[in-house]
Amino acid sequence: MTTTAPAWTALPASIARKEKILVTVKAYPNPSKKYIETVCVAGVTEGGQWIRLYPIPYRALEYDQRFPNYTWIEAAVRKSRDHRPESHYVDLETIRPLSKVGTERGWEVRRRILSPLTSSSIEYLMDQNRLNGTSLGLIRPKKVTRLLMKKQPPEWSTDELAKLRQRSLLEGMDMDGTYAVVQELEKIPFRFVYEFLCQDARCHGHKYEVISWEMLQSYRSWRDRYGQEGWETKFRQRYEDEFLGPACDLHFYVGTVSNHPGTWTIIGLFYPPAGPDVIQPSMF
Repeated sequence: MTTTAPAWTALPASIARKEKILVTVKAYPNPSKKYIETVCVAGVTEGGQWIRLYPIPYRALEYDQRFPNYTWIEAAVRKSRDHRPESHYVDLETIRPLSKVGTERGWEVRRRILSPLTSSSIEYLMDQNRLNGTSLGLIRPKKVTRLLMKKQPPEWSTDELAKLRQRSLLEGMDMDGTYAVVQELEKIPFRFVYEFLCQDARCHGHKYEVISWEMLQSYRSWRDRYGQEGWETKFRQRYEDEFLGPACDLHFYVGTVSNHPGTWTIIGLFYPPAGPDVIQPSMF
Protein backbone atom coordinates (compact mmCIF):
# COMPACT_ATOMS: atom_id res chain seq x y z
CA MET A 1 0.00 0.00 0.00
CA THR A 2 1.28 3.44 -0.87
CA THR A 3 0.18 6.92 0.07
CA THR A 4 0.25 10.05 -2.02
CA ALA A 5 2.22 13.10 -1.02
CA PRO A 6 0.26 16.36 -0.69
CA ALA A 7 1.25 19.64 -2.21
CA TRP A 8 2.58 22.32 0.14
CA THR A 9 1.88 26.02 0.05
CA ALA A 10 4.76 28.46 0.49
CA LEU A 11 4.68 30.92 3.36
CA PRO A 12 4.06 34.58 2.53
CA ALA A 13 7.50 36.16 2.12
CA SER A 14 6.39 39.17 4.16
CA ILE A 15 6.18 37.16 7.37
CA ALA A 16 8.95 34.62 6.81
CA ARG A 17 12.60 35.01 7.73
CA LYS A 18 15.58 33.06 6.49
CA GLU A 19 17.44 30.93 9.05
CA LYS A 20 20.53 28.75 8.91
CA ILE A 21 19.90 25.73 11.14
CA LEU A 22 21.96 22.74 12.27
CA VAL A 23 19.46 19.87 12.34
CA THR A 24 20.16 17.70 15.40
CA VAL A 25 17.22 15.30 15.54
CA LYS A 26 14.13 14.11 13.70
CA ALA A 27 11.21 12.37 15.43
CA TYR A 28 9.58 9.31 13.90
CA PRO A 29 6.72 10.33 11.56
CA ASN A 30 3.16 10.51 12.87
CA PRO A 31 -0.14 10.12 10.99
CA SER A 32 -1.74 13.49 10.29
CA LYS A 33 -5.33 14.34 9.39
CA LYS A 34 -4.21 17.37 7.40
CA TYR A 35 -0.86 16.22 5.99
CA ILE A 36 -1.08 12.37 5.87
CA GLU A 37 2.13 12.08 7.90
CA THR A 38 4.40 14.63 9.52
CA VAL A 39 7.83 14.79 11.14
CA CYS A 40 8.99 17.09 13.93
CA VAL A 41 12.55 18.38 13.40
CA ALA A 42 14.68 20.10 16.05
CA GLY A 43 17.95 21.93 15.70
CA VAL A 44 20.06 24.94 16.56
CA THR A 45 20.09 28.22 14.66
CA GLU A 46 23.29 29.88 13.54
CA GLY A 47 22.67 32.33 16.39
CA GLY A 48 22.76 29.50 18.96
CA GLN A 49 19.04 29.12 19.71
CA TRP A 50 16.92 25.97 19.79
CA ILE A 51 14.32 25.76 17.04
CA ARG A 52 11.55 23.28 16.24
CA LEU A 53 10.33 22.88 12.64
CA TYR A 54 6.85 21.36 12.25
CA PRO A 55 5.14 20.00 10.29
CA ILE A 56 7.61 18.62 7.77
CA PRO A 57 6.52 15.85 5.34
CA TYR A 58 10.07 14.57 5.26
CA ARG A 59 9.49 11.45 3.17
CA ALA A 60 7.62 13.51 0.56
CA LEU A 61 10.40 16.07 0.16
CA GLU A 62 12.38 16.18 -3.06
CA TYR A 63 15.45 13.96 -2.78
CA ASP A 64 17.90 16.89 -2.89
CA GLN A 65 16.01 18.60 -0.04
CA ARG A 66 16.33 15.74 2.43
CA PHE A 67 18.78 16.27 5.26
CA PRO A 68 20.45 13.80 7.63
CA ASN A 69 20.96 14.79 11.24
CA TYR A 70 23.83 17.24 11.79
CA THR A 71 23.30 18.90 8.44
CA TRP A 72 23.28 22.68 8.15
CA ILE A 73 20.20 23.73 6.21
CA GLU A 74 18.85 27.07 5.10
CA ALA A 75 15.11 27.74 5.03
CA ALA A 76 12.49 30.45 5.39
CA VAL A 77 10.63 30.05 8.69
CA ARG A 78 8.03 31.89 10.74
CA LYS A 79 6.67 31.46 14.25
CA SER A 80 3.81 28.98 14.35
CA ARG A 81 0.63 29.14 16.41
CA ASP A 82 2.11 26.45 18.66
CA HIS A 83 2.45 27.98 22.15
CA ARG A 84 6.02 26.69 22.50
CA PRO A 85 8.48 29.51 21.75
CA GLU A 86 10.85 27.36 19.69
CA SER A 87 8.13 26.11 17.29
CA HIS A 88 8.16 27.40 13.70
CA TYR A 89 6.55 26.68 10.37
CA VAL A 90 8.95 26.23 7.48
CA ASP A 91 8.46 27.08 3.82
CA LEU A 92 9.24 23.66 2.36
CA GLU A 93 10.19 25.01 -1.04
CA THR A 94 13.03 27.02 0.52
CA ILE A 95 14.73 24.12 2.33
CA ARG A 96 18.31 23.89 1.10
CA PRO A 97 20.84 21.51 2.67
CA LEU A 98 24.23 23.21 2.91
CA SER A 99 26.85 20.98 4.54
CA LYS A 100 27.08 18.04 6.91
CA VAL A 101 29.02 18.08 10.17
CA GLY A 102 30.63 14.64 10.03
CA THR A 103 31.65 12.23 12.77
CA GLU A 104 35.44 12.41 12.96
CA ARG A 105 36.56 15.95 13.71
CA GLY A 106 32.88 16.73 13.35
CA TRP A 107 32.24 15.53 16.91
CA GLU A 108 34.39 18.42 18.13
CA VAL A 109 32.32 20.87 16.08
CA ARG A 110 29.08 19.38 17.37
CA ARG A 111 30.28 19.63 20.97
CA ARG A 112 31.34 23.23 20.45
CA ILE A 113 27.87 24.14 19.19
CA LEU A 114 25.90 22.10 21.72
CA SER A 115 27.91 22.50 24.93
CA PRO A 116 26.60 26.04 25.61
CA LEU A 117 23.05 24.72 25.20
CA THR A 118 23.43 21.74 27.55
CA SER A 119 21.28 22.04 30.67
CA SER A 120 22.12 20.54 34.04
CA SER A 121 18.93 18.47 34.46
CA ILE A 122 15.31 17.89 33.58
CA GLU A 123 14.45 19.75 36.77
CA TYR A 124 16.25 22.85 35.50
CA LEU A 125 14.42 22.63 32.16
CA MET A 126 11.10 22.31 33.99
CA ASP A 127 11.95 25.48 35.91
CA GLN A 128 12.68 27.24 32.62
CA ASN A 129 9.48 25.89 31.12
CA ARG A 130 7.46 27.50 33.91
CA LEU A 131 9.37 30.77 33.62
CA ASN A 132 9.58 31.29 29.86
CA GLY A 133 8.02 28.30 28.11
CA THR A 134 11.28 26.47 27.28
CA SER A 135 10.34 23.23 25.54
CA LEU A 136 13.60 21.93 24.04
CA GLY A 137 16.89 21.06 25.68
CA LEU A 138 19.88 18.76 25.96
CA ILE A 139 20.90 17.03 29.19
CA ARG A 140 23.51 14.50 30.27
CA PRO A 141 22.00 11.92 32.62
CA LYS A 142 23.81 11.11 35.86
CA LYS A 143 22.73 7.46 35.78
CA VAL A 144 20.73 5.37 33.34
CA THR A 145 19.07 2.51 35.17
CA ARG A 146 17.57 0.57 32.27
CA LEU A 147 16.14 0.56 28.77
CA LEU A 148 12.57 -0.70 28.67
CA MET A 149 10.87 -2.19 25.62
CA LYS A 150 7.09 -2.07 25.93
CA LYS A 151 4.98 -3.92 23.37
CA GLN A 152 2.34 -1.89 21.58
CA PRO A 153 -0.44 -2.82 19.15
CA PRO A 154 1.30 -3.78 15.90
CA GLU A 155 -1.23 -2.03 13.65
CA TRP A 156 -2.43 1.54 13.35
CA SER A 157 -5.85 2.37 14.77
CA THR A 158 -8.71 2.85 12.34
CA ASP A 159 -8.42 6.62 12.70
CA GLU A 160 -4.64 6.61 12.17
CA LEU A 161 -4.93 4.37 9.13
CA ALA A 162 -7.56 6.66 7.61
CA LYS A 163 -5.12 9.57 7.94
CA LEU A 164 -2.34 7.64 6.24
CA ARG A 165 -4.53 6.47 3.36
CA GLN A 166 -6.29 9.74 2.61
CA ARG A 167 -5.83 11.58 -0.65
CA SER A 168 -5.21 15.25 0.03
CA LEU A 169 -7.34 17.74 -1.89
CA LEU A 170 -4.22 19.89 -2.15
CA GLU A 171 -1.89 17.30 -3.63
CA GLY A 172 -0.14 18.18 -6.84
CA MET A 173 0.43 16.27 -10.03
CA ASP A 174 3.87 15.89 -11.56
CA MET A 175 4.57 16.98 -15.11
CA ASP A 176 4.18 13.39 -16.34
CA GLY A 177 0.65 13.19 -14.90
CA THR A 178 1.54 10.99 -11.94
CA TYR A 179 1.56 11.68 -8.21
CA ALA A 180 4.54 11.38 -5.91
CA VAL A 181 4.12 8.36 -3.63
CA VAL A 182 5.81 7.05 -0.51
CA GLN A 183 5.54 3.66 1.13
CA GLU A 184 2.85 3.63 3.80
CA LEU A 185 4.29 4.48 7.21
CA GLU A 186 5.00 1.43 9.38
CA LYS A 187 3.70 1.27 12.93
CA ILE A 188 6.46 0.45 15.43
CA PRO A 189 5.08 -2.23 17.79
CA PHE A 190 7.24 -1.16 20.74
CA ARG A 191 7.77 1.85 22.94
CA PHE A 192 11.41 2.34 23.94
CA VAL A 193 11.85 3.99 27.32
CA TYR A 194 14.95 5.04 29.25
CA GLU A 195 14.86 5.19 33.04
CA PHE A 196 17.44 7.65 34.36
CA LEU A 197 18.50 10.06 37.07
CA CYS A 198 19.60 13.66 36.55
CA GLN A 199 22.51 15.50 38.10
CA ASP A 200 20.16 17.46 40.36
CA ALA A 201 19.46 16.93 44.06
CA ARG A 202 15.74 17.31 43.36
CA CYS A 203 15.69 14.43 40.87
CA HIS A 204 13.88 11.28 41.97
CA GLY A 205 14.18 9.60 38.59
CA HIS A 206 12.54 9.87 35.18
CA LYS A 207 11.06 7.38 32.75
CA TYR A 208 10.95 8.93 29.25
CA GLU A 209 9.93 7.45 25.93
CA VAL A 210 12.37 7.83 23.03
CA ILE A 211 10.68 8.99 19.82
CA SER A 212 13.78 9.54 17.67
CA TRP A 213 13.53 8.36 14.09
CA GLU A 214 17.09 7.05 14.36
CA MET A 215 16.26 4.66 17.19
CA LEU A 216 12.97 3.47 15.73
CA GLN A 217 14.57 2.96 12.34
CA SER A 218 17.23 0.84 14.07
CA TYR A 219 14.45 -1.48 15.21
CA ARG A 220 13.07 -1.76 11.67
CA SER A 221 16.48 -2.33 10.08
CA TRP A 222 17.67 -4.92 12.59
CA ARG A 223 14.34 -6.75 12.66
CA ASP A 224 14.54 -7.12 8.88
CA ARG A 225 18.20 -8.21 9.05
CA TYR A 226 18.22 -10.41 12.17
CA GLY A 227 14.57 -11.47 12.43
CA GLN A 228 12.05 -11.31 15.23
CA GLU A 229 14.27 -13.40 17.49
CA GLY A 230 17.56 -11.61 16.89
CA TRP A 231 16.90 -7.88 16.60
CA GLU A 232 16.69 -7.23 20.36
CA THR A 233 20.24 -8.49 20.97
CA LYS A 234 21.63 -6.09 18.38
CA PHE A 235 19.39 -3.28 19.64
CA ARG A 236 20.55 -3.65 23.24
CA GLN A 237 24.19 -3.91 22.17
CA ARG A 238 23.82 -0.51 20.54
CA TYR A 239 21.57 1.40 22.93
CA GLU A 240 22.72 -0.14 26.21
CA ASP A 241 26.18 -1.69 25.93
CA GLU A 242 27.73 0.73 23.44
CA PHE A 243 26.01 4.00 24.37
CA LEU A 244 26.45 3.41 28.11
CA GLY A 245 29.96 2.05 27.81
CA PRO A 246 33.25 3.82 28.51
CA ALA A 247 33.74 4.98 24.91
CA CYS A 248 30.53 7.02 24.65
CA ASP A 249 29.37 10.25 26.34
CA LEU A 250 25.58 9.88 26.15
CA HIS A 251 23.24 12.89 26.25
CA PHE A 252 19.48 13.15 25.71
CA TYR A 253 17.75 15.68 23.48
CA VAL A 254 14.44 16.31 25.21
CA GLY A 255 11.26 18.19 24.33
CA THR A 256 7.73 18.73 25.55
CA VAL A 257 4.56 17.38 23.97
CA SER A 258 2.44 20.08 22.32
CA ASN A 259 -0.88 19.09 23.86
CA HIS A 260 0.68 18.22 27.24
CA PRO A 261 3.16 21.00 28.04
CA GLY A 262 4.25 19.37 31.29
CA THR A 263 5.17 16.09 29.59
CA TRP A 264 8.71 15.61 28.28
CA THR A 265 10.09 12.95 25.94
CA ILE A 266 13.52 12.00 24.65
CA ILE A 267 13.48 13.17 21.04
CA GLY A 268 17.00 12.03 20.22
CA LEU A 269 20.38 10.89 21.47
CA PHE A 270 23.70 12.74 21.33
CA TYR A 271 26.56 10.26 21.72
CA PRO A 272 30.01 11.75 21.06
CA PRO A 273 33.12 9.77 22.00
CA ALA A 274 34.01 10.13 25.66
CA GLY A 275 37.07 12.19 26.50
CA PRO A 276 39.56 11.37 29.29
CA ASP A 277 37.77 13.74 31.69
CA VAL A 278 34.30 12.25 31.20
CA ILE A 279 32.75 10.06 33.91
CA GLN A 280 30.29 7.73 32.28
CA PRO A 281 26.66 7.46 33.42
CA SER A 282 26.14 4.12 35.14
CA MET A 283 23.62 1.44 34.34
CA PHE A 284 23.53 0.40 37.99
